[in-house]
Amino acid sequence: MIKNEMISESSEPGIPATTYREDKSDYKVAFIQDERMPQQGIMSVSAVLKEHGFSTDIFSIVLEKENIIDNILKSKPDLIGCSVMTPGFKAMMKVIYAIKARNPSLFIVMGGHHPTFYPKVIEEEKELDAICIGEGEYAMLELALSLRQGEINTNIKNLWLRQKNEVVKNGVMDLISDLD
Repeated sequence: MIKNEMISESSEPGIPATTYREDKSDYKVAFIQDERMPQQGIMSVSAVLKEHGFSTDIFSIVLEKENIIDNILKSKPDLIGCSVMTPGFKAMMKVIYAIKARNPSLFIVMGGHHPTFYPKVIEEEKELDAICIGEGEYAMLELALSLRQGEINTNIKNLWLRQKNEVVKNGVMDLISDLD
């Protein structure tokens, strides 16, 4: 049985609640975005994870404002993925700093345009555990599968991962050719 649980409601009239969880798995992935409407990339990654039995939540910095940290941590995610373009980078990092301050062991991956075009961000921002360069659907799936098993696969294409004081820089996988 799939149960949808509303985590939070939008405070703006006419905007639907954006944070729902489908309870199908005991492993939860939370996504953070800096946009009002759901981003296609996050929705695509979330769909792939759901197909493989993961539970996902999507949180919006724009809609949830000051409640976003509490809402994310209340959902008890095992992994956080965020997507950001350069104009929203500072706001996203403020959220990540606050999450890491309250839960330093939570694994956080940043994807989207900013880390794809500026991958050195992982070397500059110690709160990031990994970045995704390019498409994230199968990179996030491989990462979530390995973390669910209690280990970190450091050989996942499209991911640069922090391991102790080093950054493992993996190559880029081929683009998804069949989008249907």
